[in-house]
Amino acid sequence: MFFKKLFANKSIGYYMAAGIAVLALITAILFIATQEGNMGNYAAGVGPETIGVFLLAGFVVELVALFLPQYRFIHIVALAMFGLAFYKETIIIPDFIAGKVNNVEYNGGSFELNMIYFVLLFIIVVLSVVVAFMGFYKDEKQAQEEMSINKKNVPQMIRVGSGALIALVAVVVGCIVAKGIVDSSAANTDPLITKSIRKAAQDAGYTFDPSSILIKEEEKVLKNGEYVYPYDYDAIKNYPTNGNVPYEDAQLVYRFEGAYAEGYQGDYSQTYAYLYLWDNGTFTGESGTTNQGKIRGYWFNSSLAEGQDAAGNDIKDCLTMVSNVSRYESIICQKASGFYQWQAYLYLRMSWNGDRSIIVNGYEYYPNCAIVIDNSGTELKTTAGADYDLSFWQAKRVITNLTYTSVFIPTEVAWYIDDGRDYDPEQGEKPYTTENLKEGNNTIGIIYVTDEGRITVEYVDGDKNRGIAQVTAQFANPGKQKVVAQWGEYSADITVKVGEAEAEA
Repeated sequence: MFFKKLFANKSIGYYMAAGIAVLALITAILFIATQEGNMGNYAAGVGPETIGVFLLAGFVVELVALFLPQYRFIHIVALAMFGLAFYKETIIIPDFIAGKVNNVEYNGGSFELNMIYFVLLFIIVVLSVVVAFMGFYKDEKQAQEEMSINKKNVPQMIRVGSGALIALVAVVVGCIVAKGIVDSSAANTDPLITKSIRKAAQDAGYTFDPSSILIKEEEKVLKNGEYVYPYDYDAIKNYPTNGNVPYEDAQLVYRFEGAYAEGYQGDYSQTYAYLYLWDNGTFTGESGTTNQGKIRGYWFNSSLAEGQDAAGNDIKDCLTMVSNVSRYESIICQKASGFYQWQAYLYLRMSWNGDRSIIVNGYEYYPNCAIVIDNSGTELKTTAGADYDLSFWQAKRVITNLTYTSVFIPTEVAWYIDDGRDYDPEQGEKPYTTENLKEGNNTIGIIYVTDEGRITVEYVDGDKNRGIAQVTAQFANPGKQKVVAQWGEYSADITVKVGEAEAEA
């Protein structure tokens, strides 16, 4: 009886609203199932997931409008939800269209899927506007009669009250969830940090917080006529200096790294320095390759002079390392910005006995969890057989707090064109083969070869120790090809659109 009455005297607008509800549900399911990885780089900061949220909220409200057709304003609320979903897509779609028009699809994601979302949302909104003017009844007098609530008609009161509550809950919950998504997206707008990288950081399960460690400076004591720190250097004399864990359950608080090179009789080899600051207040490290550069000592980040606030609580105000190793007695760090928070100068004894200094940069330590490729906005388009310059691309390591910097030694990164081959890394297999780039009898670079092409890495002045001068790719076949950067166990890729080889003149 209820459903017979529900469908009686209904206009075409009512049945259009039912169709809109079904289309909204289908669009929401399609969007939620396919949007991940297809929304483009720009979408990361606008919370694209809210499109699905608004669609579902609008669907629920539209159902309420169908069961309470006399209250036309409920459909207007559903229209508002659909409008918000459409608005989000209109923010995202221009970058895809610009990429197609300019033939430079730097945005990533799927143009085709986003056009499907856009068209479906456009249809939903337009039809909803039309229905809002058409109404749900053939005779609007009946709608006016059914709007009044008869207090003696308990089922009617329950139906209206329940419908209003469901619609309200759908709108409120939808808005709260959408706000949470937008706030989260606004805090994480870096397009290089994808969902898969966030998941990798989470899956790493690293819970130690290096920022929580405060080490107070020790009071100096008088010894042999001078004031010195009362540190026990004998207790740490066997600590390894190469970054290996020095004691049980040791946690690394800061890690410093630096490189130095100069021309000496044609040798431009890099010399490196590393420091490791541990959570028990000790530090270890190596500056260069000589035994004199093996360092052990103690560190503090709260000085006796300035390391207190107005209430007398200890605070972090510095970062200083002290040692009993000659030339490393006091290493005073200065604040830095960006990925690295600290910078310091170290003494460096060269292998040929020259005396130098080296700059080391330090950061609060979190383990690596991924790498990303920063292509510096280069056009992701070329033709088969042509030289495609990758020299400005950078492989960057990401740590579990989701900050990143360039891989410290760029020549450790392998670059190749993915050909889908199967390989077993545990057996030492690699997804590419290598050839030496020769100039006469000298090796001046390396070539990574796959069935889909080759990437040539040329060294500065033909010397690997001096770094990378140029990286060039040659694609063997047209199509969408993946350029992969491999650094240890981590890899990342970018898709390049490769056209047919240009005809020879």
